[in-house]
Amino acid sequence: MKNRKRIGAVWIGGLCGTALLLCGAAAANESVAEQSGASVTIEIDYGDCDVRELPKGQAGKSYPVFGCVASDENGNSVNDVRITVKSPSGKIVPQKGGRFETEETGDYVIEYAAVSGFASAVKTVTISVEKYTDSLQYNAEGELVPGTGVTGYAVFALFGKYAGGVGDLVESTTLKFGTTELALEQTEKGMYFLPEKQGEYVLTYSAKDFIGDEKRVQKTVVVKDSAVPVLTKASLPASAIAGETLDLPLCDGVLYRDGAKYYLPVKTTFDGTDVSETMRAENLAAGNHTITYECVNPADRTQKAEYSFALTVKSPLTDEQKKAGARLFDNYFDFENCEPFAGAGKEYKVKVNAGTAAAKFAFSREIPVNYLNFDLSTLSGAAEYDELYCVMTDSKRAADCIKVKIRRLSSYSHLWISYNEESKSLINADTGATIAQIRSYDDGRAFEGFGSGKAYISFEAKGVKKDIVFTLKKAASNVITTDSNDYASPIFLENPEYKAIYVSYAGHSVTFPKMEAFDLLDKNVTVTLKVYDDEGTVIYEGTDAYTLHIGKAGEYTADYTVYDSNGNRKLQQSTVYVADTEAPQIRVSGIKAAVKTGEEITLPTAEITDNATPAEEIASYIYVIKGNNRKQLAGKTYKFTEAGEYIIRYVAYDSYQNYTVAEFTINCK
Repeated sequence: MKNRKRIGAVWIGGLCGTALLLCGAAAANESVAEQSGASVTIEIDYGDCDVRELPKGQAGKSYPVFGCVASDENGNSVNDVRITVKSPSGKIVPQKGGRFETEETGDYVIEYAAVSGFASAVKTVTISVEKYTDSLQYNAEGELVPGTGVTGYAVFALFGKYAGGVGDLVESTTLKFGTTELALEQTEKGMYFLPEKQGEYVLTYSAKDFIGDEKRVQKTVVVKDSAVPVLTKASLPASAIAGETLDLPLCDGVLYRDGAKYYLPVKTTFDGTDVSETMRAENLAAGNHTITYECVNPADRTQKAEYSFALTVKSPLTDEQKKAGARLFDNYFDFENCEPFAGAGKEYKVKVNAGTAAAKFAFSREIPVNYLNFDLSTLSGAAEYDELYCVMTDSKRAADCIKVKIRRLSSYSHLWISYNEESKSLINADTGATIAQIRSYDDGRAFEGFGSGKAYISFEAKGVKKDIVFTLKKAASNVITTDSNDYASPIFLENPEYKAIYVSYAGHSVTFPKMEAFDLLDKNVTVTLKVYDDEGTVIYEGTDAYTLHIGKAGEYTADYTVYDSNGNRKLQQSTVYVADTEAPQIRVSGIKAAVKTGEEITLPTAEITDNATPAEEIASYIYVIKGNNRKQLAGKTYKFTEAGEYIIRYVAYDSYQNYTVAEFTINCK
């Protein structure tokens, strides 16, 4: 991690070469016109420094050489630029890395000289150098750097702050393991690294000021291997519904030993039964259950990592319970130190009693990140409780959890909190305003999103002083009510391959992608695809993708349909418009090649056919053309009143506006 600040044309910690070469190089990269100007201008780049009050140097340190740009009166770059630095005693001072050493007190002079043909210019900058004063200091207040660590576990470190010095400070933190420099991750909660080998890790926090004065603080973290494997923690809901199948996330078990990393098997049990092969608990029975993950060190089986989770399986509402007005959503929320109740107009409310130190209500269904939102409100003011947090946890990794403080909830009529995957933020779905930018997980690691594509959502209230009530309005864009029945239809998940409209041609093909859907309460719903030809006949029905090979023009449709367990239906359609590009065919015979003036003939009926348009829908016309005159016949007879050359033109249009022209020449004498 490095924080670099540009000062003029000199970069502290990333030097741009000597100033002599700097200006010449800048001009050398440009196209230079003939230099016939009579004057030269030198512009010095002081960066963030105030030219009226340049920072003073200090003896024994260094000072940057400011960059410059030289040009003639026509604006052409000047290549011949010389920069020299003279000490107070008049000696030429060497420049290195865009800086010069200030060994003595007094005035140093930086001279810029530019020459273009017979014109030249000189500019000087005087730098006052004083006796060195040690003003750059480190304040260890707030420092929190552990002295020890364990392989496989992130080590978090917080340093104090540097203050003083001359000008702006350039700070950097490095991490070394032996002679190897390692990467450090940085979040607003501090910096961290994940050691995978035991040994000494050295953190160095340094600061350098404008005059090159530099201070360093070093901390050593001694990391050791543990005989207990590192076991990642699964993310699981607190409850499920009887009869369902619970898919259990896979967890990693790792043993670090002498610089090597060994992946170990993880045993998963459900109520003591090993389910490691299937990683699922099927046909759940109502009641309380225990899920356990265990990873054992094969070299010492007494050394193991183990996590257990309690799962409450609730019974579905019976018809009698529904008739009695039981709340459906009670089965899909889990409450700690709070309880739901029915409000006016079927509002679903949660009450937290005064004196409660911490309360939590959690939605038990995982939600796709594109629909990860929750709408709630309260009339309880901020003075009635200390804190309210919105918590979102990846559906597979418990450590990938964010916790965002919701401020002044009562100031909103309601707050629709929505996760935005693209911006990695929580926004107000009604206004688009950002509620919080997510930069780190709750444990301090840099936020990288929810890797499983889904997450659980919950809310935590702390320090409740008076009775408070929350109204829960929506979850995943679905309305929450006190009804006993589920009226919410499933939602189709976004698929970039899906199109509502296709335009194609005969001989081409169109692929309808496999679609998936999400239902707020049903864990799994299946999307069925039906494809119809241009006559409405079903040509495919199934759950996979389907490729339609188009044989003729027409309008084809595809219906995606999904039902949940309560019969709620969602339909999404695609339409394929197949344009016909083949023109009709015209067959005509029996037309005379020559007639006499005054003769009347009856033109034969044309036989017109088309690949896609029925004969009765084909539009046809007959024209008689002589010179620039054209006449459309209403019937099929025509009388030749003048001698000359005539053209009989038959024209046919199909329903796609493809047309064919057939012409015949008749000479009239």
